[in-house]
Amino acid sequence: MDGSSWANAIPEVSTALVGILPNTELWIAEGVYLPTTTLDETISFEIPSDVRVYGGFDGTELLRINRAGLFGTTILSGNITGNPTSTGNTDHVVAMTGADASRIVIDGLVIRDGFADDTAGTGTNARGAGILLNSTTAADEVRLANLTVRNNAAFDSGGGMAGINIDSMQITNCTFRENGAGRLVSGTFFGEGGGLFLEELATTSIGEVAIGNTRFIGNRSPSGGGLAVTRIADGRASIFNCLFHDNLAFEEGGGFLHIVNQDPGGAGGTFFVSHCTVTDNDGGGASLEDLDSNATNNTSTIIESSIFWGNRLMRGGVTAVERDLFGDSTALATTVVAYSDVRTQAPVFPGTGNLNVPPMFKNIPNDNFRLKITSPCIDSANDQPIENVLLGDQADVDLDLITAEFVQIDLDEVPRERDVPGVAGTGLDAAEPGKVSDMGCFENNDPTDPGGPGGPGEN
Repeated sequence: MDGSSWANAIPEVSTALVGILPNTELWIAEGVYLPTTTLDETISFEIPSDVRVYGGFDGTELLRINRAGLFGTTILSGNITGNPTSTGNTDHVVAMTGADASRIVIDGLVIRDGFADDTAGTGTNARGAGILLNSTTAADEVRLANLTVRNNAAFDSGGGMAGINIDSMQITNCTFRENGAGRLVSGTFFGEGGGLFLEELATTSIGEVAIGNTRFIGNRSPSGGGLAVTRIADGRASIFNCLFHDNLAFEEGGGFLHIVNQDPGGAGGTFFVSHCTVTDNDGGGASLEDLDSNATNNTSTIIESSIFWGNRLMRGGVTAVERDLFGDSTALATTVVAYSDVRTQAPVFPGTGNLNVPPMFKNIPNDNFRLKITSPCIDSANDQPIENVLLGDQADVDLDLITAEFVQIDLDEVPRERDVPGVAGTGLDAAEPGKVSDMGCFENNDPTDPGGPGGPGEN
């Protein structure tokens, strides 16, 4: 069994990874795989540099392009005990922690049941229960696609995934679901990023992280229930076409938390959010915080073409007020919000093209956050090349090295700029007036469908 063909397939993924050569593709057929046959919870599926791991095969394919797409049934699990509880599960299901954890692809898998349970709540064994990316040099050219990361828990940060010390990473078409991070010690919560935690983006050079067409659903953490991004030094973190729904933060940032500036050690980076929908999260939709008094290193935050609506601020388990996009005054002073629908107590959130009206989702009770034909968010986004309007040639949302672009498709992979007849859009596209994309992660792709009941606050 040398892995040269399906007939000679290596039975276990963990075995196949031992001594795997650089510039190798590892194909995984559907099934459930464990990182070890022992009860040693320190053992993970360790992915070395220059290795590409693809799941979802049925075991007959000769070309990767023809794989069966069995992404939901090709499972890497940390449940090495076989018990229904997480106690004793592996600390990290997948780990990329080599001296040069770069040029790695992981595509087409379910990654679940990790438990980073370092009771001290410090160090890497308290982070990244599902996936840990932590290279001693800045991790470069890491691509994660078509993954479901679920049911992982960490005592500190990054229940689903922790990415630390990153130079270049792309996450596309993934789902972070029902992951948890953090702990309660003597009445104080610690931990961030229930679904995904990112920290220290390129402390010595400009680094980029792009997260696109990805869902954050049902994750929980003290801060940043779905996502937490902190310590952007000179780098850029771009979040586009993402849905943040039903996440929970016990303190703030139910959908996502962005620490605008926390001793980054660089000249200041950019945090960019485009065409995202942040709704029905507890702990608020999004929180922007500045925890460093060193104003010279402030990170710039740009939010455009997005929807923040129907989120609740929870503290101490009690719903206090409805809160959608908020932060301290220092953080908001370096934040630009444009062409977005933001629920606020003020008449409208400051910025060009913003709205403060119900977005009219099609069917909230059934978690359908696509837009009704009568939604004011239709044809109201920003379709100008991003750098011309907001960023000054700083955004590369899909890491293709082209900055003169906007987001071309939506979360359903439907093309943007689908004009809805009879809708007088308020968005921006000087090149094609009247043909403008919609706010949020979904483009209205069926103008004849008015949608179902909108739910509370949508009528």
